[in-house]
Amino acid sequence: MASKVSPNTVFNPVSALGVDKDGNYTVLRVDDVGRLQVGGQAQLFAYGSHILQGLSANNTEAKAYFLNGNQVTSGEVWVFTSISAFVTGGTWAYIGIYLYDGSANYALSILPNPSAYQTVTFHGHVPAINPQRVEAIGVSTATGGAFYLNIIGYKIKVLS
Repeated sequence: MASKVSPNTVFNPVSALGVDKDGNYTVLRVDDVGRLQVGGQAQLFAYGSHILQGLSANNTEAKAYFLNGNQVTSGEVWVFTSISAFVTGGTWAYIGIYLYDGSANYALSILPNPSAYQTVTFHGHVPAINPQRVEAIGVSTATGGAFYLNIIGYKIKVLS
């Protein structure tokens, strides 16, 4: 996983270095497909693929629209870094983005009375586990336009 760095060690100048509690540097290694592996107390993680998801619904009637992102896969942690929702027309009471945990929604950002192309966004690092997912809710009061949800992040695979 890692090798100790001494004053006589020669390593690639772009190698990632870690430091332990005693100030000793360590070269961080990656697996055969380039994933950085990080050891925890009792488990091991590897960075997996990116999350790039886009969903939409046409506003054909005045009602609540739900756009549901994929549910987090068992054995993985998904980290959402950018989530946005917007409408392109019609009349909307509000749009919001949420983290759904299988039984309840937790608001990340809500925008009341959005006009066309006004966007509700969340940027940060939101870790999620199974059965969680990102969900957007838009409440339309008149037809027209569409409702969109975009999700960006990355997956961490538990290797223990």
